[in-house]
Amino acid sequence: MQAFVLDATFLSSMLYRKSTLGILLVLIFLSFFGTLTLTASMFPQNYDWRYRVISNLLSPRDNPDWYWIAAVGLGLSGVLMLPFAGYLGHSLGMVAPRMAKVTAAAFVLGIITLICACVVFPQHTHATPKLEPSWAEPIRHTLRHSVFWNLGYCEWTGATGIFLFLCAAVFFTPAQAQGTASSRTEV
Repeated sequence: MQAFVLDATFLSSMLYRKSTLGILLVLIFLSFFGTLTLTASMFPQNYDWRYRVISNLLSPRDNPDWYWIAAVGLGLSGVLMLPFAGYLGHSLGMVAPRMAKVTAAAFVLGIITLICACVVFPQHTHATPKLEPSWAEPIRHTLRHSVFWNLGYCEWTGATGIFLFLCAAVFFTPAQAQGTASSRTEV
């Protein structure tokens, strides 16, 4: 039992090192943005990131030959992000233990959702009823021809924001003292 605790401690201390997390950031960047860029360059139609959603790259209907590259890249990105949930939980746990657990759990749930999005492909077999309320028409008309109307712009901006959040979590959090957590439990 003691060997298992020592191995878990060694593994967690290795995963929470900034150098290890920095390497994970590079791998996440390459697997997420690299595979999406590669898949977009091989997309059957002209892929414009401002107007097309990322799921077009993942869809066998829209991208029949290369959807699997984007799916593998996004799934791998999700797996590589899992240590960040533990790192954020550990870092925030020093300040607010309950919120750290909630935050880490929400982050893991988001990662699981990302991985599921890679394997659940849209089928588009059933017609969807369109709801067009009259009060939304002026808003729709105002935004219709702007770049903000398209979900693609928001998806790519959000993905970049999440990556920058991970970078900030690694590079702007103070270095953890190895004895801090263990000294709290011993007292």
